[in-house]
Formats: sequence, C-alpha cells, structure tokens
Amino acid sequence: MTTKIIEGVEYIEKTAVDQIVSSRLTKLAEKLRTSEETAATLKAQIEQNASRITEAEAMTGTVADLRAQLEGANSRYDRHSTIAQTGITDPDLRDAVEWAFDRAQQNIPKKDRTSIGDWLQGHMAAPESAPAVLRPHLQALTATAQPAAAQPATAQAQAAQGMIEATVSPQMAQAIQAPSSNASVVHAPDAATSADILRRASSDYEFYRANRELVQQHARKAMGLQTPTKF
Repeated sequence: MTTKIIEGVEYIEKTAVDQIVSSRLTKLAEKLRTSEETAATLKAQIEQNASRITEAEAMTGTVADLRAQLEGANSRYDRHSTIAQTGITDPDLRDAVEWAFDRAQQNIPKKDRTSIGDWLQGHMAAPESAPAVLRPHLQALTATAQPAAAQPATAQAQAAQGMIEATVSPQMAQAIQAPSSNASVVHAPDAATSADILRRASSDYEFYRANRELVQQHARKAMGLQTPTKF
C-alpha cells in the first residue's frame, strides 16, 4: 500500500481504502452472523429451560399439596385413634369431639395448647366440666366403665357356681342332705357327683371343712383349672 504526503497530510490510495473497509465489513458481518447463531441457540436453551422450570414448579406445588394431604391424613388418623381408645367410635360423636376440641383450642397460644388425648381424658375424669355437646355422652361412657372395672376377679368362679347350681335338681339336693338322725356325718357319699359335692359344700360348712381337698379338687375341675401336682 502506497501513501502520499500532500501539504503535510498523508494520503493512501482509494483502492487500498476500499480493501480496508471491505475487510472490516467482512469481519463485522462474520461476528454478527456468529452472534446471531449464538443468540438463537441461547434462546432455544432458555425456552427449553423455561419449560423445565415451569414443570419443576408444577411438580413442586404437587409435592407440597401431597405432603400437606399426608400430614392432614396422619393427623386425622392420630386423632381418631386417640378418640377410639376412650371408647368413642360413633362417627358423629367423634366429629363432635373434634369440633369441641378445635373450638376450645382456637384462642389458646400454640405453645400452651394440649393434645386431644389429654383434653379428652381430663373431661372424662370430670364429665360435668365437658362442653355441653359432649357432657351426656362422656357421663354415659364413665358410668359404663365404672361397673366394668368394679367386677370381682372371681367372676369366673361365680359363673361356674351358677352353672353348678342350675344343674342340681331338687331330688339330687335331697339325696345329699344328711338325715336328721345322721346330722353329725359330714363325709361325702361315694356316689355323689361333683355338682352334688359343690352344692353341699356351699351350704354346709362342716361338710366343706371335713372334705376341703375333695371340694377344692371338684371346684378346679368345674372351672377348668388343673389340679396342682404335689412332689
């Protein structure tokens, strides 16, 4: 490339200028084309990522909903199990218990709230303090539980005794009663049955004292208990 200096100014040939401009334009066009291709690629990636982000957000919302449903189901199961342990199994009454509990706890700070089990047990111990909607039901449950807890441990023996007495006919009872002339004879007759012996022992203390081991043996047999083995 040749240059000329005219009046102190350096000039270059027009052809050289055209070549310089053309080269620069070519470079700029190439950069622009590369930038456009890169932008298109990035745009496609952004659109794809945006779609994935939307799907991820939707999945996150679904997971949160399912987690909330699971926690709610577990909470309801725990509540219903706790309520059922007190003997309340009727669905309507169970709903009434939950409603009364939630109503009682709504104005209490979370840190001071009690569990539904403790709350219900407290009202069962003192039904008169329970909400009006639950009071008669809790009183009925408490009244039902008390006689059941007060039953003696000898219920099985009493039932066996009742069965024995039912099987003793008037003729058998008369047969085992000692005649007045032999009132002092208290030993069990050889032909007496278990029912006869137990019946006689229940009303004749002298007979029981004289035949204690025999009476105990037949009592165990009547109740289905094994006779202890002596070594």
